Amino acid sequence: MPDEPTLAVIEQATDWHLLLQSGEATATDRAACKAWRARHPSHELAWQRMQALWQQFDAAEPPPAQAALDAACRIQPKPKSRRSRRALAGGALLLAGLAGGASFTLPPPAVLLADHRSATGERRSIELPDRSRLVLDSDSAVDLRYDGSQRRIVLHRGGVLAEVAADTQAAPRPFSIETPQSSARALGTRYTVRREADGNTMVSVLESIVEACAQAAPPASGCVRLHPGQQVRIGADGPGAITGIDAAAEDARMRGQLIVDDLPLSEVLLTLGRHRPGLLRYDAAALAGIRVSGVFPLDDTDRALDALARTLSLRVRHYTPWLVIVDLPDPA
Repeated sequence: MPDEPTLAVIEQATDWHLLLQSGEATATDRAACKAWRARHPSHELAWQRMQALWQQFDAAEPPPAQAALDAACRIQPKPKSRRSRRALAGGALLLAGLAGGASFTLPPPAVLLADHRSATGERRSIELPDRSRLVLDSDSAVDLRYDGSQRRIVLHRGGVLAEVAADTQAAPRPFSIETPQSSARALGTRYTVRREADGNTMVSVLESIVEACAQAAPPASGCVRLHPGQQVRIGADGPGAITGIDAAAEDARMRGQLIVDDLPLSEVLLTLGRHRPGLLRYDAAALAGIRVSGVFPLDDTDRALDALARTLSLRVRHYTPWLVIVDLPDPA
């Protein structure tokens, strides 16, 4: 099976397709395109996907592709220049999932039907029945399970900051946040729980103590106690090693500020990508060795990307609001 097209190859396929569709292509252009397609299997794969995509758009675009394409067209009603046509093509590439093999699916029912949800780029503060408070991070979903014996939060997606109030019932109920991998029970006041892209759960403590347990492991070996400034990653095989965190930075992150100190650029971009709609694409291997320190706004990721571009001499290209590519500029 051919390798997945890189972002550079996707852009080249876009340019060739736009040129051949423009009515201005010469016989030399068509021959050069044919040679480019034959140069590598990934070139031909990107070309065939582009062809299939345009055939779908020439027929009837099914939702939600139609709605997103309409939005792109509202930004550029009649693209005339090569740059504007390419921007529209970038939006189409996003819809087709050409950029890095991305796929677009509806969230699972548990997320769609959750008691509380936050949109991408949004944070929501929720007061719970016991006067505790949850802050939902970007693109998060929780269910509440409150009754006479428990105060339980089920985290289906994303991350939350819990500020736990003392229970006023005669028999105090435990407060816990659960994911498929873990249960984090509060023995104090403030902590965060985050479901990560790899399926693991990260529990971080800002104040007091939290008992974090793996769902599948035996209680004796599957639980750890975390103190302020500590975190643990919990997976299917149980808790990992306890590590230190900057509690102030974790708190700031849940309030819209990303504070980093000598962090790999790819990790910063990963976080920014979680706080913006569409795709933020980059080649982590090409950016390896670049490290970042600073404070960046999670509520304005375009401004954060601009700051990174200025300070690190990066190239940030916007292909409609739904696809942004970050890379190094071409050598002079």
